[in-house]
Amino acid sequence: GQEIFQYYVREYEYLLHVRLPACSAAAGRKIERTFSVLNIQGFSMGMLKEKARNFVRIPIDITQNNYPEVMFKLFIINAPFMFKGAWTIIKPFLAERSRKKISIMGAKYHTSLFEHVDPDNVPESIGGNCTCADLGGDCFASNKGPWLEYPGDEFGEAAKQALLEESKSADPFIIETSEDVVDASAVPVSAQPKAGLAEDLEEEAKVAKDAVEVSPA
Repeated sequence: GQEIFQYYVREYEYLLHVRLPACSAAAGRKIERTFSVLNIQGFSMGMLKEKARNFVRIPIDITQNNYPEVMFKLFIINAPFMFKGAWTIIKPFLAERSRKKISIMGAKYHTSLFEHVDPDNVPESIGGNCTCADLGGDCFASNKGPWLEYPGDEFGEAAKQALLEESKSADPFIIETSEDVVDASAVPVSAQPKAGLAEDLEEEAKVAKDAVEVSPA
């Protein structure tokens, strides 16, 4: 559980210090929220083992306890009927304000998704037009986004190492976020899972291997 915690804290700090500033620079306005899509096609009740539950619970805990204003919306797509049973297990871990941001959908999610995200910025594998042909042809490994060209990276190796040491603490540190609401339209895709995920997380990552994080731009 601690490894998962450290991974997500680092990811959120990178989001706050690099991804969102880069999106703001590209958009010419302040960007503070994310729109995420979790594809759970192929979900089975066997995925409700403790490690799999931790993989879902820990990032939810980190989000709502430490970064509550960062998530704009989360779409869980291709949810089979049996996922309703799993949702009853996960739901108690969520604050009401977090539950309101989450939409669970079956296979007919495209219309709702494209109300928030341009199809050109959605991977082809979940119904969009993006193939990331210029970045190796794999949207789920391309890390596509304006942060690839973000000048003067303020989150260099020294800062990353300092964050790694800080995240080893048993208690998460609190990050203050703005209350401003930002429109999540016309957003670029940053595909998940990220390259470099620790080997000891591979088993847990299978549960959400098709998760896609979308950052507004």
